[in-house]
Amino acid sequence: MEKQANTLEGEALQYEALPLPKLPAASIAISVDPEMLEDRFIYLMISDGIQNAVDLHIRAMICIELASPVVILGAGPIQ
Repeated sequence: MEKQANTLEGEALQYEALPLPKLPAASIAISVDPEMLEDRFIYLMISDGIQNAVDLHIRAMICIELASPVVILGAGPIQ
């Protein structure tokens, strides 16, 4: 695959209007605890779900209130 990449790069250099991107590093050392990454992902998914549920329920209550006035303890419809 490197041979093919080198061939393509050589052909691309023939055309001056075609800029080549910088090459990525051969290897990157990252020290990440996979368990921490999983816990954070799960937390964010639950948090997003809760926020979306609250938003959905508030919107539903607004729609219900606008569609039909609610009588609260005999005070009459909400204006």
